[in-house]
Amino acid sequence: MIFKTFEASLLVFLHLNGALGHGFMYYPTTWVSNGEINPTNGLINAQFGFKYPLPDEVCEGELKVDCSISAFERGWTTDWFTNYTHIPGEGETMPDQMYGIGSDTGSPVPKWAAKNPWTQPGTAPILGDGCGINGGNPDGCGDSSPFGTCCGGNWNKGAWKRGCGGYTGGKPAFEHYEDGLFGETFTTTWTRGNPEAVYWTDMAAHAGGYAYRLCKIPPGGVTQITEECFNEGHLSFAGNNNWIYANLAPWSEHDYSKWQEVPAIRTTEGTYPPGSEWTKVTVPLRGWAYKDYVQVPEDIEPGTYILSFRWDCQFSPQIWSNCATIEVV
Repeated sequence: MIFKTFEASLLVFLHLNGALGHGFMYYPTTWVSNGEINPTNGLINAQFGFKYPLPDEVCEGELKVDCSISAFERGWTTDWFTNYTHIPGEGETMPDQMYGIGSDTGSPVPKWAAKNPWTQPGTAPILGDGCGINGGNPDGCGDSSPFGTCCGGNWNKGAWKRGCGGYTGGKPAFEHYEDGLFGETFTTTWTRGNPEAVYWTDMAAHAGGYAYRLCKIPPGGVTQITEECFNEGHLSFAGNNNWIYANLAPWSEHDYSKWQEVPAIRTTEGTYPPGSEWTKVTVPLRGWAYKDYVQVPEDIEPGTYILSFRWDCQFSPQIWSNCATIEVV
């Protein structure tokens, strides 16, 4: 099996890069997009990110090592996650074929990854109630560092430095939404009873798997949405296949005909909420995009919903998430 070789190289990667790793849903068009996304064009001409309002006290130091570029320059798509999160109990609950990388099955879970989110998908605490927190570390990096200070570690120029595995001081996406940071967000229309397309892309080989959830906006507005509401709106995937695309990147060439249809590896066993369906990441390299169809329930109430993407990682203690607005008709 290739797992042990990959595990060794991954440990080196994690030690060199701290808690780095990124993933985000890009269609339906998310809150952090500056323009409406047409997925047949990939991310050509896509523009993401909004400048965050800065508090009085901010990080001062070298960018990428002491202070996060993302916190100060662009606030990009991969800001939205929960860092250093672990399952609440002991023991893996997933079937063997859901572990490892690629289509590798039956690989043991190493001790250093035994409490990472994918071992009990859906149970690890998530910040931002399903839409993420920019920087992933709202309560700091184990100290009282100011906004934008990098968390994690990095071997840089012969010395062990802080490194940028996320940063401290961010706020939930819901709060930024209410504050108007994202401006006029885009709405995607879904039809009850239909399969609807969803797309996301990763920028790190953290494996694990992902799910999509819907929550209807309550009368009190989006800040009243909770992770519990998303858990009640877990969507099932439609069909037995999904699609993958190599080297998806913003502004790069995109040939939609090169999407590859592959058998999806999914499970409802050992997941939370019980019986919720999750799809395994089946590509061992970063920079891939994934396309699935989710089934919109026939009996769902029409109205405006928030769609939450949740990726529970196997090889890092992280959950990547972001949100989009959906009108169900």
